[in-house]
Amino acid sequence: MNAARASWPFWPLAVVVVILPIVAVTVSATISMALELVPRCMPFVEGCTSISATGRYPPASYVFKGLLLPYTMLLAAYWWFVVAWLARLPDTPRWQTSRTCLGLALFSAFALAVYAVLLGTRGDAYEFMRRFGIYFFFLFTVVAQVMCALRMAQSAETRAAGRWQLRIAIGMLAFGALNLALKAILEDPDRAENVIEWNFALIMFANLAPVIRPLHRAGVRIELAATPPNA
Repeated sequence: MNAARASWPFWPLAVVVVILPIVAVTVSATISMALELVPRCMPFVEGCTSISATGRYPPASYVFKGLLLPYTMLLAAYWWFVVAWLARLPDTPRWQTSRTCLGLALFSAFALAVYAVLLGTRGDAYEFMRRFGIYFFFLFTVVAQVMCALRMAQSAETRAAGRWQLRIAIGMLAFGALNLALKAILEDPDRAENVIEWNFALIMFANLAPVIRPLHRAGVRIELAATPPNA
């Protein structure tokens, strides 16, 4: 018997992967500030609170975790299809690092899940795992973006998007280095660190977007097939 197939364009999933975490953090921050769970300010420029603090306490935590946990699965799917698409780009040599890129990207999604699950818990072990989650999520996501951007820059049909993504990713790495420098120099680096964290996260999620137009133009689709059992 023939397999039943369903097919959808991939680019809407990529749009959701870019927008959903920004919505989650914005809504949870708005709730937390309205209920005075965190100070009221413009965190992108004032750094009065961290991203984690806005999603740490109920009811904001319900929104934060309720959106971020399913988001980790969408993010893993995004990377799976993007890496598979990049590995098949024409006019380029075989992509030798595709498995490494996919491994880093999938681990970043796992690290985000660890962070979301443990956010708001107490104890040294939990605190270590929470920080492990968010640091590795940021680091491995940016490294995967660099690797994908370098791949896109090799192909004529994706070169412009690849170069744009690569510039942004390199800028984020500079942001990270600045954060480490400020921690070493400033007596109280919390506000500066929060400002960098908010802007870094916004730019990082936005930098998942450069693949959307090439994916749409290439007609990349998600296909599911189900083979019914033999009668």
